[in-house]
Amino acid sequence: IPGSNSEMAKNLFELGHFFYEDAYIGMAEQMLNNVQEDLHKNLFYFSNWAMLELGFINKPFEVAILGKDFDEARKSLDEQYLPFVLLSGVKS
Repeated sequence: IPGSNSEMAKNLFELGHFFYEDAYIGMAEQMLNNVQEDLHKNLFYFSNWAMLELGFINKPFEVAILGKDFDEARKSLDEQYLPFVLLSGVKS
């Protein structure tokens, strides 16, 4: 069961990128820094934190889907495992 702090840090990271809110990303980074030493000593017990660290190493991609069939294209992408991909779509 993932810990609530690591889940919140991941949420802050994703919301920070989604809303372009650097303060959220900064809070997630500070939270990660607080457990960094323990994370590297025992990765098996800190997998959520490791996923967050990967997010800082490999920045998320933003994918915008436009057009009348955007929802079908999004569903197609949802069938794949795409970590650190932010999807948005709209009919044009």
